[in-house]
Order: sequence, then C-alpha cells, then structure tokens
Amino acid sequence: MYNQAKYGPVDFITGDYLAGKPGWFRCIASQQPNADHLFQELNIANDAEAYRNGQHPGWMPTAWDGLCKSVEILKEKRIKVIINGGCLNPRGLAEKTHNLVQEKKLNLKVAYVEGDDLLPRVHELIDKQERLKHLDAENPEVTLVEGTKDFLKSPGSNIVSTNAYLGIRAIKRGLEEGADIIICGRVSDASPVIAAAAWWHGWPDSAYDELAGSLIAGHLIECSTYVTGAKAKDHGSYHAWDWKQSYLVMMR
Repeated sequence: MYNQAKYGPVDFITGDYLAGKPGWFRCIASQQPNADHLFQELNIANDAEAYRNGQHPGWMPTAWDGLCKSVEILKEKRIKVIINGGCLNPRGLAEKTHNLVQEKKLNLKVAYVEGDDLLPRVHELIDKQERLKHLDAENPEVTLVEGTKDFLKSPGSNIVSTNAYLGIRAIKRGLEEGADIIICGRVSDASPVIAAAAWWHGWPDSAYDELAGSLIAGHLIECSTYVTGAKAKDHGSYHAWDWKQSYLVMMR
C-alpha cells in the first residue's frame, strides 16, 4: 500500500487480504525460513476460532501495517482506499484506523462495511432448508460431492465461520457519504474496484456493460502479481526474493 501511494499517481488503492495460501507459498517458504509471518493473507476461517476466543484482533495485521505507513500520504494525495482487510472484524480495524487519523490530525473519513458474518444465524438458516444451497442449486444436473453435508449429521457441529460474499452497494454508499478509507470484511474480490469505478463515473445499477468491464478489471487487479508473472509455470526455477514484479493499474 505504501509504495502504491507514494509512487503511483492513483485515485484509489484497493486490496484483497483474504485469498487462500497459494501453491507458490511453499516454494517461497522453502527458500526463506520462518517466512510464514510474511503471508498472512489467508482464508477468512484461518483465524476465526482464535478471534472468537479473544486471541486474535479479527482483522489482518498486514492491512493495519499498510494503513499506518500510508495514511499521511493518502491525505496528502487525496487517495481513497478500499480493502477487505477487516476480515472478521471490519469495525475493529475501522475504529483503530479512525483513532490513528485523529491522533495525526488528518481530515480523513473512515467507514466500514459489515453484514457478511452469518455465524450467529447459521444453524437457523440450515434448519430452514432441506439442503445447503449453492449458486447452481436450481440445476438438477449439478450435485454436491458425496459427503459434503456429513458435518451436519453431528449435533452441535462446530462451525467456526460463515460469511457471505457482499457486493458493491455498501461500498459505493460509503463513497457517496464522503468516506476516504473503507474497511470491508468478506466482499467479493472485485467489489472494491467495481464500487470505485461505479462511484467515480456515476454508473447506475443498470450500466451492465460498464460494470462488467470493471468486474474484469477488478479480478485482474485483485490477483495482483499473479497477472504479471508470479503464476508462471516455471516459478520454481527462480529465487522468489529476486523477483521485482509490478502491480496492476486500472486507467479511467
């Protein structure tokens, strides 16, 4: 975040902190002992139990680190930030960021998006339907892998996290209300970019072609350096720490 803010002539910085631990992580970890702390952008369930037990803040430490290093430059260059680094606790990270802004006496408005956490209702939702629904639930030719629902057969199943993917509307509303930094939990990967583009250009919900274009741009941007070479099939032949790959920029 800091390098993007300092060196990039950009209007928005978006960040996806909730990706899974990819295959190349094992390659990097094998080359760099004790590298695990550098790659905290893991699945949202990874820290769920620790958070519920009061042993984790619920938000991503790397997101907080980026904000701490960048907030003064964000104010100076009027760059807006939209990230999902709030993870399990977007309100907590937003409050912490707000306090940082106040301490530094910066005129920045911080907002957060919540509503994705369905853990308090998960058993109620399961009880109301005969099966777990998915995107192709109405298609009789699509079936779940055998054993998918076995965990439901155990009374008091220990479900550690249940999060819905939210879209752009709450993010866009935050921008309309004047937010400079928006902290999200689980939103769809491309949502921060789509919301930024929709707000910037004033697109209505019916601007399907424009929104579709920003969807593609959003997915490419959230994939980060995967798109600029990190996903190369021969990555194992290179020393990971020698790579200096660029990030993607969406032009308006």
